[in-house]
Amino acid sequence: MRWILKTVNNSDIKGLVEALQISPLLARLLVIRGLTDPEVAYGFLNPSARDLHDPWLLKDMTKAVDYLIRAREENMPVLIYGDYDVDGITGTAILKEFLSEHGWKVDIYIPHRVDEGYGIQPSVVDSFCKKSRRLLLTVDCGTTAFEAISYVKSLGCPVVITDHHEAKEFLPPADAIVNPKRSDDEYPFKDLAGVGVAYKLICALGEKLNLNGHGEKCLDLVALGTIADMVDLTDENRYIVKEGLKRIGSSQRPGLSMLLERLSIKKPEAQDIGYRVAPKLNAAGRLGSAEDAFSLLTTDNFHDAVRLVDLLFEYNSARQEIEAEIFEQAARQIESLQLYKDPIIVVRGDSWHIGVIGIVATRLSHKYGKPVIVISENEDGVRGSGRSVPGVNLLECLQVFSEHFTEFGGHSMAIGLSMEKEKVDAFVDSVRKCEIPDQSENGYVEVDAEISLSQLNDKLFEDLDLLEPLGHGNPEPLFLVRKASVEHVRFFGNGQMNIRFQLRQGNTRFDALGFGLGHSVSKWNIDGTHVKADVIFSVRNRKTCANLNVACLMNSENGETSSRFSVGFSTKEAQNFESEMTHRLSHLDLVVNNLFPGQSLILDLKSRNTLYY
Repeated sequence: MRWILKTVNNSDIKGLVEALQISPLLARLLVIRGLTDPEVAYGFLNPSARDLHDPWLLKDMTKAVDYLIRAREENMPVLIYGDYDVDGITGTAILKEFLSEHGWKVDIYIPHRVDEGYGIQPSVVDSFCKKSRRLLLTVDCGTTAFEAISYVKSLGCPVVITDHHEAKEFLPPADAIVNPKRSDDEYPFKDLAGVGVAYKLICALGEKLNLNGHGEKCLDLVALGTIADMVDLTDENRYIVKEGLKRIGSSQRPGLSMLLERLSIKKPEAQDIGYRVAPKLNAAGRLGSAEDAFSLLTTDNFHDAVRLVDLLFEYNSARQEIEAEIFEQAARQIESLQLYKDPIIVVRGDSWHIGVIGIVATRLSHKYGKPVIVISENEDGVRGSGRSVPGVNLLECLQVFSEHFTEFGGHSMAIGLSMEKEKVDAFVDSVRKCEIPDQSENGYVEVDAEISLSQLNDKLFEDLDLLEPLGHGNPEPLFLVRKASVEHVRFFGNGQMNIRFQLRQGNTRFDALGFGLGHSVSKWNIDGTHVKADVIFSVRNRKTCANLNVACLMNSENGETSSRFSVGFSTKEAQNFESEMTHRLSHLDLVVNNLFPGQSLILDLKSRNTLYY
């Protein structure tokens, strides 16, 4: 594997340094993000409420507000139909709280992931509408639900859709469809999460009703859902998340406050939400009912909050155990049948839990460096979940097999499908014959800046803090340190697969722990002294005990490479180490491109002690 230093125009860097009085390094990172205009760059570093776009610019927003106002005037109940992931749960929660507080009669419904799946179930709406005519208000779903919306309209019920998923050429016959991804929508920012679209509806309603500060109090949940859904943390999402994180840190919600306390999170950052908080909330939808997570976020009762946090941790522990068992079975299947030779790996099992097969697919794709589809076969049908690797558009690859599916959807890196049981064999045979781009480890890593270990100081950390929130669309910067000495290597663990060592450059030295590095580093013929290595890394936990998360380690002397993503978490959280670790890895393709599975390092920058996780 090779590294390439990203090229920038030095005059652009100089212009930002002079105009904003910032360091050349920070200016370089801004230019890499395409921020060369000083005014735009200043706004990026200092997100504010001025960044929020006018909600009325969204197509059909006026219609949506009018229908809701009319429903309140006519005393017509509103059924909020959400989704079972964190984005859908938070969007449902903020709309339920706002509408209930301001005079609407509201019911909510969140479908069961396993029993009902994604989208609007006509039978559910039917059961509510039989009681009384009501307005259906969707959250994070509905844009492609043509048949379901047609049925609801046949019952005489008005329908308002709020969603952010890709829209097809023809839209369902709803009374209003608020979705920035409509082809005829001219809203200036297309990457709102589902909860972000719901938030815009609240802002418009608040303005219509002349309410002050109507959108501010719910920003904690808007930020939570936005981070969890991994949309771009750019444009107005930067203000939403940055302000929302402040409110999460001082949350008045007993459930959210208790969850943060159990996770020992005092000043939450986007990574804390994405890697630690969101998975606990999602565990409810995977193993039980997503309404438990909804209740946790909306309860004002301390005792209920304690009970629900305990329940979420129980769900998560159960999820880890089930996931580990299925992963082991799937990995054995791949090895025994040599499925790793296939371009797309397909594994199948009887009654594998639908709530975890997506995570298992993620882990297997990282293990084998290929797209993986995990299929669960049950008496009532077959459902599958697939995860890809960088460079392979899995959705596009499988489109040609659409005749096999009863349901199919997703995006380039993740898909979901269902099919009749008798079609599985033909589908698997077809997939094994398809062709995909070569994913051999001859790619390269794009590096943001080359630095020395001695430059890792408080000033650099302050510069990186200004780039927060970091995530999809605003990735963590990758730094390169060249020809650092890897010294005093000690092997440990099963098969001597892990190492402890020291990394030194000049007079700067850090103790380090490398998971999975043992096999590759043993080939470097370290003679008890040291070898030189080029190290590529990002910096984490800057406000507490900063550490390097190394993406790639390259022997400077013979060119041999070890590369792996790295993670960090406390032992008490890691009831299933590999499961929790791989969950973290599954997000990293969003912040690091063109990296392939290999080894990892975690380096302590301040205490100079090895970090044990």
